[in-house]
Amino acid sequence: MKHLLGFLLLATAAWALDLGRYPVAREIVLGAVVAEVQPDRVQKLKAPQGGLLHLRLPPPGTVLAKDTVWAEYDPTRIELERAAFELARDLIREKETPNLLYDQARTRAELADKLEELTRQASFLERIEREPGFAALYLDGAEQAPGGVDVRAAAALVDRQVALLREVLAFAGTPRQADLETRALALKLRQQELELARREAESRLAMPFAGEITLIPPAPPADQPLRVEAGQDLAWLQDLSRLTARVAVRRPEWRLADPSRLALRLATGSFAPPLPAAFARRLVADINGREELVYHFALAGADNAAARALVGGQAPAQLVYVLPRPAHLVPKLDLVLADPAGFRDAGWPAGLARLLPGAEVLAVGDTHLAIAAP
Repeated sequence: MKHLLGFLLLATAAWALDLGRYPVAREIVLGAVVAEVQPDRVQKLKAPQGGLLHLRLPPPGTVLAKDTVWAEYDPTRIELERAAFELARDLIREKETPNLLYDQARTRAELADKLEELTRQASFLERIEREPGFAALYLDGAEQAPGGVDVRAAAALVDRQVALLREVLAFAGTPRQADLETRALALKLRQQELELARREAESRLAMPFAGEITLIPPAPPADQPLRVEAGQDLAWLQDLSRLTARVAVRRPEWRLADPSRLALRLATGSFAPPLPAAFARRLVADINGREELVYHFALAGADNAAARALVGGQAPAQLVYVLPRPAHLVPKLDLVLADPAGFRDAGWPAGLARLLPGAEVLAVGDTHLAIAAP
């Protein structure tokens, strides 16, 4: 056997490599990889709070539109709070606002009467100050005694009260007061409405995007709520309209390749043709506690049905490099047999330059080289 192998090596070393014997292709398989097929958008939802969750789950496989509410905490309580808010709104509109305007008008009338009374007192005190004898008609002996009534001080006090009332009446019962206090009632109502909306939003679970929902805990019997604890795993939300195959690329030569020329051929079964997936993006991701460079390849929407069975699992695939121009795909074994020493000592590009001057290595796969003719 050793003699036969030696004979073959010596015999092939003398052969001139004829590129015309090999097929011309536009792509080359770089190697076999393992791909994880996942929806392009997927979210693992945790219970935002504990309590009894009332579910509105559709049949499995149903696509829910964005913002569709599929579960709710204590809907009866929220309905009561909504009814109470609507009642408060009607009361403000039909009772509190009219009462407010009526109270303002009554207050203004009372203040105006008070101002009129104080104005009369001020006039009376002015006359007493001008005509001291005038006071005898109204004041008894005690009030006229020394230290009884200080007319000037009393007049000053009344004047201050009159000035203060005039300031109050400049606002009280005016359209300005009615506008400000009506707006204050509206703001109070708006705050209550926002607080109710916040509680409603927190109590309802809605789809953040169009997709399917898979409940993680066992579903309760029909028409029964599900008891959950805050923070527990609740559901997977998946947009299966767009699927992505993700590959951890570890080989340095693959990382150096132009990613825009990379593609994936995803195996789906023994007799089914592979599914093509185009390069989408590359990210650094944490895989089992280690940072990995992960390439994402997008499947065409028409292939989603065939690829759906692979979602959440791993599938064999081929990493493909699209060549910049057509080239011959030559098995590595043929090249080694043609010049064993040259390729062993110099590597693929230099060995090819010695074997076929002017030829160019466009890409190196696991089993073949893509060679452009000189």
